[in-house]
Amino acid sequence: MPNYDEMSMLELFQLETSELISELDHLILELEKTKESSSVLNSVARILHTLKGAAATVDCQSVKEFVHAAEDYINVLKTEAMISSEYIDYVFTIVDWIKYLIELAVQESPAPDNLSTLCSSVKKGVPLPEITNHQIASSLPKNNDVDNTAAEPVTDEPHYLEQIQPLTITNKGISSQLGESQRIQTKILDNLLNLSGELYVKGLGIGELKESMLQTLKVANSLASGSQFLSTSSTQSSIDREIKQGIDSLAKKSADLKNSMEPLFQQMDEFSMQLQYLTSELQDEVMAARMVPLSQLFDLFPRMVRDLAKSLGKQIELVFQGEKTLIDKAIIESLKTPMEHLLRNAIDHGIASPQKRIEQGKSTTGKLTISAYHQGDQVVIHVKDDGQGIDPEIIRTKITSQQRLSPDKAQKLIDQELLEFIFLPGFSTQDQVTEVSGRGVGMDIVKTQIEKLNGQIRIQSRPGQFTQFTITLPLTLAVTQTLIFEAARQLYAFPTSTVGEYIHVQLSDIKQAGGKPVIEHNEQIMAVAWLHQLMEYPTEENQILHRKYPGLLFKTGEEQVVILGNRLVAEEEVVIKPLDPRFKKIKNIMGATILNTGRIALVVDISDLLNMVKDAEYTTAEPQPTESSSSVPSILVVEDSLTIREIERKILKSAGYDVVVAVDGVDGLNKTKGQRFDLIITDIDMPRMNGLELTKTLKEDPKYQHIPIVIVSYKDRPEDKRKGLEVGADQYITKSQFDNNEFLETIHRLI
Repeated sequence: MPNYDEMSMLELFQLETSELISELDHLILELEKTKESSSVLNSVARILHTLKGAAATVDCQSVKEFVHAAEDYINVLKTEAMISSEYIDYVFTIVDWIKYLIELAVQESPAPDNLSTLCSSVKKGVPLPEITNHQIASSLPKNNDVDNTAAEPVTDEPHYLEQIQPLTITNKGISSQLGESQRIQTKILDNLLNLSGELYVKGLGIGELKESMLQTLKVANSLASGSQFLSTSSTQSSIDREIKQGIDSLAKKSADLKNSMEPLFQQMDEFSMQLQYLTSELQDEVMAARMVPLSQLFDLFPRMVRDLAKSLGKQIELVFQGEKTLIDKAIIESLKTPMEHLLRNAIDHGIASPQKRIEQGKSTTGKLTISAYHQGDQVVIHVKDDGQGIDPEIIRTKITSQQRLSPDKAQKLIDQELLEFIFLPGFSTQDQVTEVSGRGVGMDIVKTQIEKLNGQIRIQSRPGQFTQFTITLPLTLAVTQTLIFEAARQLYAFPTSTVGEYIHVQLSDIKQAGGKPVIEHNEQIMAVAWLHQLMEYPTEENQILHRKYPGLLFKTGEEQVVILGNRLVAEEEVVIKPLDPRFKKIKNIMGATILNTGRIALVVDISDLLNMVKDAEYTTAEPQPTESSSSVPSILVVEDSLTIREIERKILKSAGYDVVVAVDGVDGLNKTKGQRFDLIITDIDMPRMNGLELTKTLKEDPKYQHIPIVIVSYKDRPEDKRKGLEVGADQYITKSQFDNNEFLETIHRLI
């Protein structure tokens, strides 16, 4: 049984009545569809009786009296042969008043002075005053956690109270709806979720420590082998007795170090696996407790759609699909306003009146479908209406008349690019402003709110047939998958859900158009901006003309933008920490995170960044490219096969690198003594010194300890790859699967 020890009587009353009111709304909507009054009205009467009893128990006399009057009216209604739409409207008004009186009672506010008159009116079926948003809002407590940035609704239409349901955690997470549960504050669960997410990410970082320990173990093994060799050699030669004792002592201590580290590494390996498993389990369980079905959001809309459609003289069928799809409760709370805007627009703009639909060869009832499903670690929501669609030519005319684009540029836009204009501030396809829409603020709010959740919204439409909005959101806000970029020696995290595509761009490919840098990609012209310039850092030094720089492609309105960085560091799950409120709003930054390596990365505010590119609020001077050998990364290719050696050399040379070749391991080792290389590529099977020996020797040299080494070999067995990585190689590529693009991608990433 639930534990309600900490709940007051009024809180228990609110908990019970919120569920009963929700059930009442659904019953009345069912009554409006079926017109079969007997069974539905009996259920309504039963709920009202339960409500009256609950109100009497907690001494809420105003609710008790009003619900008692409502019972009398329902009993009279049962005698009606036909339930007309006027009756349905009146019952909904009664329910609105019950909601209002319950809120007043829970907040311990006084009941309306005219309560007795209201009760008398209900019994007689006399029209009641309409409940407005202002009345409801004034009775509710102030909540500092609510985001008030969204625009308020235009009209004072009946308020559809959000059902406030306490959150419970079961012993099996969301997998079980039964069993023992305990009430817990949402704020506490939020903190627990953040901590578990951070612990999960830090658990992944243990792998980095394990790798460091493996390298230390390799050094210990090498030291033990070397000292043992010295000890054995000294026995067979005539050296000073004290030196011999010192060598023997060193050999013993080295062996002891090796023997003690091996079980320690084994324990570390086991601990790492257990920790990752447990943190993953903890993350899943806490996440499960925070996940709720989208029906908690969808259930808010049937009454709203019904009332708005009725006020506009339209007939609309609202269909839900995938309402059991689970998502983070924090996301649901932020989705209410965007979804309301989409539905209001669909009802007002999309679906025509019954008469016009008949003229279009459609049924009198329009269909509005909300569907949802999981796609990987994201949730996809579709909002689709079978209405008039959006005519791209109307948008083209609007943007030219509003001087947003010249007629020539507007004429070149394809239909999909034109549709993106509806998300711009102040843009509307409607010539007249109504109480419902037409002011050009709704869709801008929708896009902004979705992007704040690290999501994306896309639109599809076909004139005369349909309009569909597709919202893609992360499953949770606790742990975010990001791409870590480096620019001006600072790390930046980009949520992957906001990234359209990952590409590479050469400086020589960047051109100028309209005073701005652009590139051509997939036969489209795209604006280009350097991340360090957007962050107002000095120009990066030593840019290389023929080197390919990593870029992230984003779509903003009708434009596509590529943001370039110096290098892509990693793809990593992170816990985003908001900045201290004392910093206020920092341009382009939404938070920070600590990576597995311990370094801090700033989490990028994509909306800010793209707005800067669009408004050209950054230095557009391109970095000065150079071809000097001092700035070009140098690569050593160690390969005994002339053909393969030359192929690799030409590939790297064409990519802008300075390449030196060596014919075997000894030749390669000698070349490293005379020149410092930025990366080394080596085969395994070579005369005099093979690639494994070369790699091991170089990794023991402090000068090359941190220089990337790539092994390219015909050996493709798992044990061969393991040996290569164990001696210190950073990447192992098999010649049988050699691909030029993947090969260069690996080099670009490591160098």
